[in-house]
Amino acid sequence: MQEYPQKESYKLTEVCRYTDTQPYVLRFWESEFPQLNPERGGNGQPVYRKEDIDLVRRIKHLLYDEECSLEVARQALDGDKDGGSSAATASKPRAKAEAPVRATETPRPTVVREVEVEVEAAPNPRQSSGSDLVQRQRYEDAVEEVHHLRRQLKDAETACRKAENSLQEAGGEAERYRLKAVKAGRRIEDLLESLS
Repeated sequence: MQEYPQKESYKLTEVCRYTDTQPYVLRFWESEFPQLNPERGGNGQPVYRKEDIDLVRRIKHLLYDEECSLEVARQALDGDKDGGSSAATASKPRAKAEAPVRATETPRPTVVREVEVEVEAAPNPRQSSGSDLVQRQRYEDAVEEVHHLRRQLKDAETACRKAENSLQEAGGEAERYRLKAVKAGRRIEDLLESLS
């Protein structure tokens, strides 16, 4: 990860660049980690501080390098805040068989659909034995992420529909102004003819 300039505040795009994280991942982490709570500027956009960038890097390390679940990572951050030892090192890591999704990977709609099918078709881990806690946590994390992505997709579709409606309205208004201009031009031509 690249070094970043020292200043009072950073924008979302800067934080993503300095932490090698995608914006949607950063927003998801903000919803999952109460410790990551940037202030909001006058326009409602998040304003990050140096401590927030360090925290994002710590979260990324816990999730991707130590392969902790979201819950274990939250506990580790609480332990860091309290000056305790890392809860991540005391917990069971994720199974190595499946590689975690990296923040720098570009999501593809087909992957989201596959995850939805997998999650819906998977047996409920609550019915499995109590010894499979890591697998259960991974299942619950996947379900949470799928729900979060579905909400983001729904919000994006709503915004897209609003933008399309605004574009149609603007097109209709432009056509009305064009017709008014044509009428005004004809009227001017009629007046000029009557004067000659």
